[in-house]
Amino acid sequence: MAHTWLTLHLSLLAPLLTVRAVRSQCADADACSLNGQCERGRCRCHAGWTGTDCGVLDLLPAPRRAGYRRENSSSWGGSVHFDETSQRWQMFAAEMQFGCGIGAWEANSRVVRASSASADGEYRFEAEIKGTFSHEPTVVRSPEGTWLLYHIGDPAQAWFPGSQPPRVDCEGGYTPRQRGNDTGQFHPPMEVLFAQNLTGPWMQASWHAGEGDINPAPWVLPDGSVMLLWRIYPHILLSTAPSWRTAFSPAPSYNNTAAIAHQLFASWQAHGIEDPFLWHCTACAVPAFHAIFHDHATFGGHGFSRDGIHWTYSPTPPYSSLIPFDDGSAIRMQRRERPHLILDGGGQPTHLVTAVQPPPDDPTSPPPGFRNDRTYTQIQPVRRVDG
Repeated sequence: MAHTWLTLHLSLLAPLLTVRAVRSQCADADACSLNGQCERGRCRCHAGWTGTDCGVLDLLPAPRRAGYRRENSSSWGGSVHFDETSQRWQMFAAEMQFGCGIGAWEANSRVVRASSASADGEYRFEAEIKGTFSHEPTVVRSPEGTWLLYHIGDPAQAWFPGSQPPRVDCEGGYTPRQRGNDTGQFHPPMEVLFAQNLTGPWMQASWHAGEGDINPAPWVLPDGSVMLLWRIYPHILLSTAPSWRTAFSPAPSYNNTAAIAHQLFASWQAHGIEDPFLWHCTACAVPAFHAIFHDHATFGGHGFSRDGIHWTYSPTPPYSSLIPFDDGSAIRMQRRERPHLILDGGGQPTHLVTAVQPPPDDPTSPPPGFRNDRTYTQIQPVRRVDG
């Protein structure tokens, strides 16, 4: 894959950055996680990042209702963008239908759109984009302005291996303890929807882009080609395509075990890395690719690359399970997965979006006979000034 456009970005360089100085011993920008510059042996971090190696998101306390927390329902992460037409922030989230919790995701997940007047406001349900089963939505924009929604699942298919009809015995966002249609391994297709506006109408591409629960994380380059991070758990893999209308190589499929030989972070697979979110920072002093992950060992993971091909996995977790709130309280979440970022025009983070599950001692509790599996999607702002 050609990266000649990077040379253009390097020649233009970005506007001056707001930076934070922190103590560190560094030799180059890679020692600063490509989120800052190495100056006289210490890292100066771009706004939005902090820590001795600029590897930690500089997160602020979150508003209590920031995100998607629909009553009597569970959601599992979302991809957020600002819509110029409606002048509202639009989230594309995985939501469990019929009041189920995350335990029933394999049967009950669907893709919905919710909106808010502010990036870290309370998001309200607007529309169903794809019915059950569909999951893991991520929205990116092509150079010509077309919005692309990558997801797994296809409710139009009457059957695919391991699929089950949705459960209808859930209550209040919780799933019954008795096992139902939420078990087993299955291999849904990965598909692409496209639209000119975030509010639709959304149309489906006439081809399947991949197969399996692969956590697709796309990024469209200025020349129209597409990079895709995906997984065969616990391996993170990279595929490319000449455009969003063409097939990826290697094929992103759980059956394509030969691709594991080219996994990106072999020495880190014991961490159980999954749920990638991929982006490119053009406004950084060194334009670079970045990805954040769910890391089973540390909750958050971060990788970075100058060329999109050769990657480094950072030993510094970008975030933890602890979420402080602007009312002075805090919750250490039992689960915090499916990370996405809201990015500014230069590819720098303004908000972290994650799926969260409160701990068992949370004041809310499931009805008798139900699992404690209610989840929601939390948005946490990132500091954008010196501090």
